[in-house]
Amino acid sequence: MSNKIKIKRRMLNTIMVAAIVLIFGAGIMTVGSLQGWFDEDGAIEFTQPDGTVEAVTVEARNKIGSANIERKGIAYSLSDGTKLKDGDIIQTLNGTSIDIFIGKNTVSLDENSEVTVHVTDSGISFTLFGGGLFADIFEPLTLELMDTNIAVESGVFSANAPYGSASVYVYENMVKVGTHEVKAGNIASILADGIHTAALSIQSLNSFDLAKVTKVNDTKMLCFANAEIQQLALERQEAKKIAEDIRELEKVNAQAIEEQRRENEEKQDKIATGGSTGNKTTKTDDATGSNGTDDSKTDTGKTDERKKDDSKSNNSKTDNNNTDDGDNIDVVDSLKCTITIRCDTILDNMEDLTEGKNKYVPANGVILDTSKMSFEEGETVFDVLKRACSLAGIQLEYSWTPMYNSHYIEGINHLYEFDCGPESGWMYKVNGWFPNYGASVYTLKDGDVIVWTYTCKGLGVDVGGSLY
Repeated sequence: MSNKIKIKRRMLNTIMVAAIVLIFGAGIMTVGSLQGWFDEDGAIEFTQPDGTVEAVTVEARNKIGSANIERKGIAYSLSDGTKLKDGDIIQTLNGTSIDIFIGKNTVSLDENSEVTVHVTDSGISFTLFGGGLFADIFEPLTLELMDTNIAVESGVFSANAPYGSASVYVYENMVKVGTHEVKAGNIASILADGIHTAALSIQSLNSFDLAKVTKVNDTKMLCFANAEIQQLALERQEAKKIAEDIRELEKVNAQAIEEQRRENEEKQDKIATGGSTGNKTTKTDDATGSNGTDDSKTDTGKTDERKKDDSKSNNSKTDNNNTDDGDNIDVVDSLKCTITIRCDTILDNMEDLTEGKNKYVPANGVILDTSKMSFEEGETVFDVLKRACSLAGIQLEYSWTPMYNSHYIEGINHLYEFDCGPESGWMYKVNGWFPNYGASVYTLKDGDVIVWTYTCKGLGVDVGGSLY
């Protein structure tokens, strides 16, 4: 009887082991099938209009940072060298870039971007849902962007899709954006009311586009000369260096303040325990009022006056829309940026300034000197501008523009668009770059350097940028 039980147990154990192996094997097969482990070469075949069959490999390479892929409803980390298939959704995260090779074509994704791969009878295409990409095209490629079809036979272009708007920069040959044929050196802006084209300014290039243009320009004749590209790259590097120097100086200052605080605490402890109370200690502790000296009273009075002035400044409500709560974020470990507001270009165009507006133009053209601001993750350039103006008592007027899905800055310090000519108005740049979308869309990063500047001529040309 016991032998039969042992035999049954062995059989059950064998069955269980076999079941586990089958389940494990099925899991491997499922994952392997999804990730293309068993594809011979990962090539995608499609039929050309002439009936010939062409096989193309779509592969993700040169990954920097972290990226995800979603395939058949299952998401996992994207590995360098992954062969892509129809319906794949690629997402890049902060600080990530990746190249997608489609035959001879290369499509590079910027950070925080999302594209879907489509395989049809006519070929391979992409849908860009957010972020940006740069394309170096040798064979026909199509891209969908905000329900608009982008088609190129061969050429170089980039596409950016911030919230509510999109743009296509053309660097070589011609790109068809909807029904518009956009030639090299031009930009097509896709807005709610249609497609608008204009000349492309090199200042409009973000750091990702600039790096790609620099690389491609070594082998192709793009719309920008090498000298222009190198000059802009140098300016951006200098702006970045300045921002880094400011952050390092802030760290040194913060450390010095902390050391001084600890030193004062130690001296206070000595006093409390009957330690030395010599003149040097008394002078050091005047700010605390612990010794009741005349100097201490004087310093305290000055401190009180400063606090009153600061309170008046913080309570100032000059925002015409009365939408700002005026609260400054002041968290020790919070994210930091700097903001400057200037209108010095007006000083060179005073003859065009609306009568009576000269009283709002500072002698040095600086409305708000470079100021450090704290902000929370997810806040935008517009959020910081509102808070800075409220704290400094600077008049600010803005309106919501559905076309751009952003707030439009109409006036700062009573200086409005068209106050200094038909092409005048407010623009902003971050780390030396003039974004081609609204300030409500630009999400800040720690250490960003924001400059609001008033343009008088050339729709931004006089301040080193362009509205397009």
